[in-house]
Amino acid sequence: MNTEKILLVDDERAIRLAVRTALTREGMQVTEAADGSEALELLKKQQFHLVILDVMMEHVGGYDVLQAMRRSEERRVGK
Repeated sequence: MNTEKILLVDDERAIRLAVRTALTREGMQVTEAADGSEALELLKKQQFHLVILDVMMEHVGGYDVLQAMRRSEERRVGK
């Protein structure tokens, strides 16, 4: 069986817990990041089927992570 790998990025621990609980009950593998910097490091090391981003985080927010992901994808496909 192929398990979906999800990266959950949120600076609020309670939200991460609630979302992780729901997703793991559905059989998904959830990796958590407490901020955008941590998410970017994880994205360099692993591939995920889905990334759930909180856009309102201090320092490196969800929009910043998304832009970095898009730039990385553009470099990968040679755009």
